[in-house]
Amino acid sequence: GYKTNIAFRDYLAYYERGDIAQRIIDAPAQSTWRRKAVISNDKDPQTFTEFETAWAALVQKRRVFHYLERADRLTGIGQYGLLLIGTDDVRTMQDMSKPMVRLKKGIDSILYLTPFHEGSAEVASLNSDPSSQRFGLPESYQLKVMGSGVSSAASAVMPGTGISSTLTVHASRVIHIAEGLREDDIYGMPRLKAVYN
Repeated sequence: GYKTNIAFRDYLAYYERGDIAQRIIDAPAQSTWRRKAVISNDKDPQTFTEFETAWAALVQKRRVFHYLERADRLTGIGQYGLLLIGTDDVRTMQDMSKPMVRLKKGIDSILYLTPFHEGSAEVASLNSDPSSQRFGLPESYQLKVMGSGVSSAASAVMPGTGISSTLTVHASRVIHIAEGLREDDIYGMPRLKAVYN
């Protein structure tokens, strides 16, 4: 009587209504991100390089670890999750489907971070060029943007998104997160799959 094909909506329903399921998904993420990671690109802990200074400013300004922990939890529900990086090179919603350009103002060009789970972030197209380093990886995504689920900064960049809209986003604008990978680098193992029955 067990389901043979478990869909994302089944995992999401268990996560939202099941105390044990929620703990299985949340505990690893909360434990991982409880202590802030130390990012360094030199061996001297007393001096701060330009990169380390910029990273510390970004962490402070955009609450990076808060969003990484949320993205980690959402990733655990399904086969993957995304962290959308909103930048100031976007003027219209159509610009989101174009590759991200070099950010002229450094970390100040990063306006917001928004996590998505698999149910709100569908892989729209894959790179089919066998000579590309990204062969077989996502080229673009279709994101379901909810009015209440997107940050105020994102709403400012994407006016008129209303209650719900679909947005095509280029892969360079997101961080794709998947764990328990097996035969490919896109679809991982949901944390609830082994214990679902």
